[in-house]
Amino acid sequence: NYSKFTVDRMGNRHAFRHALLIMMIFAITSQAAFHELKLFTPKAPSVEKRRSSLIALQSSGGAIPEEDHGPKFSAMLGNLRIPSSLFAGASAGAAFAMPIAASDSIKEGFVKRIYSLLMMSSLASQLLVITISTVNMNLIARTVKGEKLATSTTNYIEKFFLLEWTATKFHFFSGVLAFVVGAGLRAWTTIGCPIVARAALGIIASSTALAMTFLNSLWEEGGEVGVLKLPFTYVSLLWKKCRRSVAFALAMIVNV
Repeated sequence: NYSKFTVDRMGNRHAFRHALLIMMIFAITSQAAFHELKLFTPKAPSVEKRRSSLIALQSSGGAIPEEDHGPKFSAMLGNLRIPSSLFAGASAGAAFAMPIAASDSIKEGFVKRIYSLLMMSSLASQLLVITISTVNMNLIARTVKGEKLATSTTNYIEKFFLLEWTATKFHFFSGVLAFVVGAGLRAWTTIGCPIVARAALGIIASSTALAMTFLNSLWEEGGEVGVLKLPFTYVSLLWKKCRRSVAFALAMIVNV
């Protein structure tokens, strides 16, 4: 029995080392690919340089042409609406995949409750993304061509749809994050082998961290608010909207 226990223990150690090795290789290759992409991809002019060039153009007397960037913004909303629909369907089906039983331990019962809340939060967030994007896409489609003009798509969003775009990004990001955390909890509790369960949890965590890095970098390079500042910007815009609209104020009170 002792020899069998020793062999099982050594096997578990080897399996755990292999899982750690796979996670390290995945993290290193992902980071290397990201740096390679950053090094060999031609860099676009930074936001500061583009703004300085526009200011120089204005000071020299040149007029910046204004265009209708509504179709481009509709395409941006559609890029978020389609994956939000997929996440909403997956969250609705997975929210009741771990029913709470009377025989559950304290740990299992706590994890199952948190899992259900995360999946329902993901579903609610993605439904908000679908609703906001669909309503604004229909509004842009009904707008007379040339009624809302701007110098760029970023300027178009800042002038007409800043709150809506911020809300869409925030709820999409928070919904995906809640779904990923819930999937990690489900993998941690349902996979029978603890080593594979920890490896699966590590893979999900590393992929989430890499995705957040990509989002933060690309948003900041595009002149938008980063991931960490996004919630504060959203709350600030909501507060300004609540001061002008009674319906928004009542919705925020009910939400709190």
